[in-house]
Amino acid sequence: MKIAFFAPIGAVSGGIRIILEIANGLSAKGHEVYLVSDEKGVETMIPIKGPKTVFEEDLADIGQLDLAIATLWNSVWSVQRCNTKKRGYMVQHDERISWEPKIVEPTYRIKWDFCITIAPWLKRMMEGFGQENVYLLSPATDKEVFKPYGNKLPDRIIYFSRGLIRKNPSLGFAALEHIKNVRPDIEIVTFDSSPLPAAFEFVDQHIQNPSQEELGKLYSSATVYMQSAPIEGYGLLAIEALSCGTAVVTPDVAGPEVFAFDEKGPIIRFAELTKEDISKQCLRLIDNPEERRDLEERGLKAASQITWPDEVEKLERFIGGQSGL
Repeated sequence: MKIAFFAPIGAVSGGIRIILEIANGLSAKGHEVYLVSDEKGVETMIPIKGPKTVFEEDLADIGQLDLAIATLWNSVWSVQRCNTKKRGYMVQHDERISWEPKIVEPTYRIKWDFCITIAPWLKRMMEGFGQENVYLLSPATDKEVFKPYGNKLPDRIIYFSRGLIRKNPSLGFAALEHIKNVRPDIEIVTFDSSPLPAAFEFVDQHIQNPSQEELGKLYSSATVYMQSAPIEGYGLLAIEALSCGTAVVTPDVAGPEVFAFDEKGPIIRFAELTKEDISKQCLRLIDNPEERRDLEERGLKAASQITWPDEVEKLERFIGGQSGL
Protein backbone atom coordinates (compact mmCIF):
# COMPACT_ATOMS: atom_id res chain seq x y z
CA MET A 1 0.00 0.00 0.00
CA LYS A 2 0.99 3.60 -0.58
CA ILE A 3 0.35 5.37 2.75
CA ALA A 4 0.96 8.98 3.80
CA PHE A 5 0.87 10.36 7.34
CA PHE A 6 0.44 14.12 7.46
CA ALA A 7 2.45 15.07 10.55
CA PRO A 8 4.82 17.78 11.88
CA ILE A 9 7.69 15.34 12.34
CA GLY A 10 10.10 17.98 13.63
CA ALA A 11 8.02 18.46 16.78
CA VAL A 12 9.04 16.87 20.06
CA SER A 13 6.14 14.95 21.59
CA GLY A 14 4.96 11.50 22.50
CA GLY A 15 2.34 11.74 19.77
CA ILE A 16 4.95 12.28 17.07
CA ARG A 17 6.97 9.38 18.45
CA ILE A 18 3.93 7.12 18.08
CA ILE A 19 3.42 8.21 14.47
CA LEU A 20 7.08 7.53 13.64
CA GLU A 21 6.98 4.08 15.25
CA ILE A 22 3.91 3.16 13.19
CA ALA A 23 5.40 4.59 9.97
CA ASN A 24 8.67 2.72 10.52
CA GLY A 25 6.79 -0.50 11.27
CA LEU A 26 4.59 -0.32 8.18
CA SER A 27 7.58 0.54 6.01
CA ALA A 28 9.47 -2.48 7.38
CA LYS A 29 6.55 -4.65 6.28
CA GLY A 30 6.99 -3.52 2.67
CA HIS A 31 4.57 -0.63 2.38
CA GLU A 32 5.45 2.61 0.61
CA VAL A 33 5.16 5.10 3.46
CA TYR A 34 5.44 8.88 3.34
CA LEU A 35 5.61 11.50 6.10
CA VAL A 36 4.11 14.71 4.76
CA SER A 37 5.53 17.57 6.79
CA ASP A 38 6.50 21.23 6.79
CA GLU A 39 10.10 20.16 7.41
CA LYS A 40 12.19 17.66 5.47
CA GLY A 41 15.36 16.05 6.73
CA VAL A 42 14.88 17.22 10.31
CA GLU A 43 16.35 15.38 13.27
CA THR A 44 13.65 13.38 15.02
CA MET A 45 13.42 11.70 18.40
CA ILE A 46 13.65 8.27 16.83
CA PRO A 47 15.28 7.45 13.49
CA ILE A 48 13.11 7.43 10.37
CA LYS A 49 14.14 4.02 9.06
CA GLY A 50 12.11 3.60 5.88
CA PRO A 51 9.46 6.24 5.26
CA LYS A 52 10.23 9.16 2.97
CA THR A 53 9.76 12.71 4.21
CA VAL A 54 8.09 14.96 1.67
CA PHE A 55 6.41 18.37 1.37
CA GLU A 56 2.75 18.50 0.44
CA GLU A 57 3.59 19.86 -3.00
CA ASP A 58 5.75 16.76 -3.64
CA LEU A 59 2.68 14.51 -3.53
CA ALA A 60 1.83 15.23 -7.16
CA ASP A 61 5.01 13.38 -8.17
CA ILE A 62 4.05 10.35 -6.07
CA GLY A 63 0.70 9.75 -7.71
CA GLN A 64 -2.46 8.54 -6.11
CA LEU A 65 -2.18 7.31 -2.53
CA ASP A 66 -4.05 4.33 -1.15
CA LEU A 67 -4.42 5.93 2.28
CA ALA A 68 -3.90 9.49 3.48
CA ILE A 69 -3.99 9.93 7.25
CA ALA A 70 -4.36 13.24 9.10
CA THR A 71 -2.71 13.26 12.53
CA LEU A 72 -3.60 16.75 13.80
CA TRP A 73 -6.59 19.01 13.24
CA ASN A 74 -4.52 21.40 11.09
CA SER A 75 -3.46 18.59 8.74
CA VAL A 76 -7.06 17.65 7.96
CA TRP A 77 -7.52 20.05 5.06
CA SER A 78 -4.35 18.84 3.34
CA VAL A 79 -5.66 15.28 3.55
CA GLN A 80 -9.06 16.33 2.24
CA ARG A 81 -7.59 17.87 -0.91
CA CYS A 82 -4.91 15.28 -1.73
CA ASN A 83 -5.20 12.54 -4.36
CA THR A 84 -6.01 9.37 -2.40
CA LYS A 85 -8.40 6.44 -2.45
CA LYS A 86 -9.27 6.60 1.28
CA ARG A 87 -8.89 9.20 4.02
CA GLY A 88 -8.32 8.54 7.71
CA TYR A 89 -7.90 10.59 10.87
CA MET A 90 -5.53 9.56 13.68
CA VAL A 91 -6.73 11.10 16.94
CA GLN A 92 -4.35 11.05 19.91
CA HIS A 93 -6.01 13.67 22.10
CA ASP A 94 -9.04 15.91 22.33
CA GLU A 95 -7.44 18.88 20.61
CA ARG A 96 -10.27 21.16 21.68
CA ILE A 97 -8.41 21.40 24.98
CA SER A 98 -5.44 23.18 23.41
CA TRP A 99 -7.07 24.83 20.38
CA GLU A 100 -10.23 26.75 19.64
CA PRO A 101 -13.09 24.20 19.78
CA LYS A 102 -15.01 25.83 16.94
CA ILE A 103 -11.97 25.24 14.69
CA VAL A 104 -11.19 21.69 15.84
CA GLU A 105 -14.63 20.17 16.26
CA PRO A 106 -15.63 20.35 12.58
CA THR A 107 -12.65 18.09 11.79
CA TYR A 108 -14.16 15.43 14.08
CA ARG A 109 -17.52 15.68 12.30
CA ILE A 110 -16.19 15.11 8.79
CA LYS A 111 -17.27 11.69 7.51
CA TRP A 112 -13.96 9.81 7.52
CA ASP A 113 -13.39 6.46 5.84
CA PHE A 114 -11.74 5.36 9.09
CA CYS A 115 -10.28 6.74 12.32
CA ILE A 116 -7.40 5.51 14.46
CA THR A 117 -7.43 6.27 18.20
CA ILE A 118 -4.98 5.40 20.97
CA ALA A 119 -7.26 5.08 24.01
CA PRO A 120 -10.79 3.81 24.69
CA TRP A 121 -12.01 7.27 25.73
CA LEU A 122 -10.88 8.70 22.39
CA LYS A 123 -12.57 5.87 20.52
CA ARG A 124 -15.79 6.66 22.38
CA MET A 125 -15.34 10.37 21.62
CA MET A 126 -15.00 9.83 17.87
CA GLU A 127 -17.92 7.41 17.81
CA GLY A 128 -19.89 10.13 19.58
CA PHE A 129 -19.15 12.39 16.61
CA GLY A 130 -20.78 9.83 14.33
CA GLN A 131 -17.65 8.03 13.13
CA GLU A 132 -18.51 4.39 12.38
CA ASN A 133 -15.14 2.84 11.61
CA VAL A 134 -12.91 3.61 14.60
CA TYR A 135 -9.82 1.50 15.37
CA LEU A 136 -8.16 1.32 18.80
CA LEU A 137 -4.35 1.16 18.76
CA SER A 138 -2.37 0.57 21.95
CA PRO A 139 1.01 2.36 21.67
CA ALA A 140 3.99 0.39 22.94
CA THR A 141 7.55 1.26 23.92
CA ASP A 142 10.90 0.46 22.36
CA LYS A 143 11.95 -2.48 24.53
CA GLU A 144 15.61 -1.99 23.59
CA VAL A 145 15.57 1.51 25.08
CA PHE A 146 12.90 1.55 27.77
CA LYS A 147 13.97 -1.16 30.17
CA PRO A 148 15.46 -1.47 33.68
CA TYR A 149 19.13 -0.48 33.63
CA GLY A 150 19.90 -1.52 37.21
CA ASN A 151 20.67 2.08 38.18
CA LYS A 152 17.74 2.88 40.50
CA LEU A 153 18.48 5.54 43.11
CA PRO A 154 16.66 5.97 46.43
CA ASP A 155 14.40 8.96 47.01
CA ARG A 156 14.39 10.33 43.46
CA ILE A 157 11.27 11.77 41.76
CA ILE A 158 11.31 12.66 38.07
CA TYR A 159 8.81 14.89 36.27
CA PHE A 160 8.21 15.89 32.66
CA SER A 161 8.16 19.68 32.93
CA ARG A 162 6.76 20.62 29.54
CA GLY A 163 4.76 23.84 29.78
CA LEU A 164 1.65 22.75 27.86
CA ILE A 165 -1.55 23.83 29.60
CA ARG A 166 -3.01 20.34 29.29
CA LYS A 167 -0.03 18.92 31.21
CA ASN A 168 -0.94 21.19 34.16
CA PRO A 169 2.66 22.20 35.01
CA SER A 170 1.54 24.69 37.67
CA LEU A 171 0.08 21.81 39.70
CA GLY A 172 3.11 19.62 39.03
CA PHE A 173 5.62 22.18 40.23
CA ALA A 174 3.44 23.05 43.23
CA ALA A 175 3.45 19.37 44.21
CA LEU A 176 7.22 19.09 43.74
CA GLU A 177 7.84 22.21 45.82
CA HIS A 178 5.54 20.84 48.52
CA ILE A 179 7.49 17.56 48.54
CA LYS A 180 10.81 19.41 48.78
CA ASN A 181 9.56 21.52 51.69
CA VAL A 182 8.40 18.43 53.58
CA ARG A 183 11.35 16.21 52.61
CA PRO A 184 14.44 18.17 51.56
CA ASP A 185 16.34 14.87 51.20
CA ILE A 186 14.32 13.82 48.15
CA GLU A 187 16.01 14.52 44.82
CA ILE A 188 13.78 16.17 42.21
CA VAL A 189 14.77 15.82 38.55
CA THR A 190 12.82 17.33 35.66
CA PHE A 191 13.20 16.89 31.90
CA ASP A 192 11.92 18.67 28.82
CA SER A 193 13.06 19.95 25.45
CA SER A 194 13.34 23.49 26.87
CA PRO A 195 15.40 25.09 29.66
CA LEU A 196 13.89 25.15 33.15
CA PRO A 197 12.78 28.61 34.35
CA ALA A 198 15.05 29.97 37.06
CA ALA A 199 12.14 30.36 39.47
CA PHE A 200 12.05 26.63 40.26
CA GLU A 201 15.01 26.59 42.63
CA PHE A 202 13.73 23.50 44.44
CA VAL A 203 14.52 21.34 41.38
CA ASP A 204 17.86 19.59 41.92
CA GLN A 205 18.55 18.78 38.27
CA HIS A 206 16.98 19.56 34.91
CA ILE A 207 17.83 17.50 31.83
CA GLN A 208 17.15 19.31 28.58
CA ASN A 209 16.25 17.39 25.45
CA PRO A 210 17.47 13.93 26.53
CA SER A 211 18.08 11.28 23.89
CA GLN A 212 15.86 8.21 23.96
CA GLU A 213 18.55 6.15 25.69
CA GLU A 214 19.18 8.93 28.21
CA LEU A 215 15.47 9.10 28.88
CA GLY A 216 15.26 5.35 29.43
CA LYS A 217 18.12 5.48 31.94
CA LEU A 218 16.51 8.47 33.65
CA TYR A 219 13.21 6.61 34.12
CA SER A 220 15.09 3.56 35.37
CA SER A 221 17.02 5.61 37.93
CA ALA A 222 13.91 7.08 39.55
CA THR A 223 12.01 5.88 42.61
CA VAL A 224 8.82 7.52 41.29
CA TYR A 225 7.75 9.07 37.99
CA MET A 226 5.15 11.77 38.68
CA GLN A 227 2.50 13.23 36.37
CA SER A 228 0.11 16.14 36.92
CA ALA A 229 -2.06 16.31 33.79
CA PRO A 230 -5.84 16.30 34.37
CA ILE A 231 -6.27 14.46 31.07
CA GLU A 232 -3.97 12.23 29.01
CA GLY A 233 -4.49 11.00 25.48
CA TYR A 234 -2.84 7.68 26.33
CA GLY A 235 -0.09 8.23 28.86
CA LEU A 236 2.93 7.23 26.78
CA LEU A 237 5.43 8.54 29.31
CA ALA A 238 3.73 6.56 32.06
CA ILE A 239 4.09 3.28 30.17
CA GLU A 240 7.70 4.20 29.33
CA ALA A 241 8.36 4.58 33.07
CA LEU A 242 6.65 1.25 33.79
CA SER A 243 8.78 -0.38 31.07
CA CYS A 244 11.84 0.82 32.97
CA GLY A 245 10.63 -0.71 36.24
CA THR A 246 9.58 2.56 37.87
CA ALA A 247 6.43 3.24 39.86
CA VAL A 248 4.07 5.93 38.55
CA VAL A 249 1.92 8.49 40.36
CA THR A 250 -0.66 10.30 38.26
CA PRO A 251 -4.02 12.02 38.66
CA ASP A 252 -6.93 9.65 38.05
CA VAL A 253 -7.26 10.15 34.29
CA ALA A 254 -8.70 7.97 31.52
CA GLY A 255 -5.71 7.71 29.16
CA PRO A 256 -3.67 4.99 30.91
CA GLU A 257 -6.67 2.68 31.38
CA VAL A 258 -5.30 0.29 28.72
CA PHE A 259 -2.24 -0.63 30.80
CA ALA A 260 -2.96 0.68 34.32
CA PHE A 261 -4.75 -2.38 35.71
CA ASP A 262 -4.18 -6.10 36.06
CA GLU A 263 -5.98 -8.90 37.87
CA LYS A 264 -4.89 -7.49 41.25
CA GLY A 265 -6.12 -3.97 40.54
CA PRO A 266 -4.34 -0.69 39.72
CA ILE A 267 -0.64 -0.89 38.90
CA ILE A 268 -0.38 2.91 38.96
CA ARG A 269 -0.87 4.99 42.09
CA PHE A 270 -3.74 7.36 41.30
CA ALA A 271 -4.02 10.71 43.08
CA GLU A 272 -6.58 13.45 43.46
CA LEU A 273 -5.96 16.59 41.41
CA THR A 274 -4.33 18.50 44.28
CA LYS A 275 -0.72 19.17 45.17
CA GLU A 276 -1.29 17.66 48.61
CA ASP A 277 -2.55 14.30 47.37
CA ILE A 278 -0.04 13.98 44.53
CA SER A 279 2.71 14.69 47.07
CA LYS A 280 1.17 12.22 49.53
CA GLN A 281 1.09 9.40 46.97
CA CYS A 282 4.70 10.04 45.89
CA LEU A 283 5.91 9.99 49.50
CA ARG A 284 3.85 6.90 50.21
CA LEU A 285 5.69 4.95 47.52
CA ILE A 286 9.08 6.28 48.56
CA ASP A 287 8.47 5.31 52.19
CA ASN A 288 6.91 1.90 51.45
CA PRO A 289 9.43 -0.08 49.39
CA GLU A 290 7.43 -3.34 49.46
CA GLU A 291 4.34 -1.68 47.98
CA ARG A 292 6.51 0.14 45.45
CA ARG A 293 8.32 -3.02 44.35
CA ASP A 294 4.96 -4.76 43.86
CA LEU A 295 3.83 -1.96 41.54
CA GLU A 296 7.19 -1.99 39.74
CA GLU A 297 7.00 -5.72 39.02
CA ARG A 298 3.37 -5.64 37.90
CA GLY A 299 3.93 -2.50 35.83
CA LEU A 300 6.92 -4.03 34.07
CA LYS A 301 4.85 -7.12 33.22
CA ALA A 302 1.91 -5.07 31.92
CA ALA A 303 4.12 -2.87 29.75
CA SER A 304 5.94 -5.89 28.29
CA GLN A 305 2.66 -7.30 26.96
CA ILE A 306 2.16 -4.39 24.54
CA THR A 307 4.67 -4.49 21.67
CA TRP A 308 5.10 -2.48 18.49
CA PRO A 309 5.39 -5.53 16.19
CA ASP A 310 2.02 -6.81 17.42
CA GLU A 311 0.35 -3.41 17.24
CA VAL A 312 1.69 -2.66 13.74
CA GLU A 313 0.56 -6.07 12.48
CA LYS A 314 -2.97 -5.55 13.82
CA LEU A 315 -3.10 -2.03 12.40
CA GLU A 316 -1.86 -3.32 9.03
CA ARG A 317 -4.76 -5.78 8.88
CA PHE A 318 -7.21 -2.99 9.73
CA ILE A 319 -5.96 -0.46 7.20
CA GLY A 320 -5.59 -3.21 4.59
CA GLY A 321 -9.30 -3.79 4.95
CA GLN A 322 -9.95 -0.06 4.54
CA SER A 323 -7.97 0.18 1.30
CA GLY A 324 -9.44 -2.95 -0.18
CA LEU A 325 -5.93 -4.27 -0.84
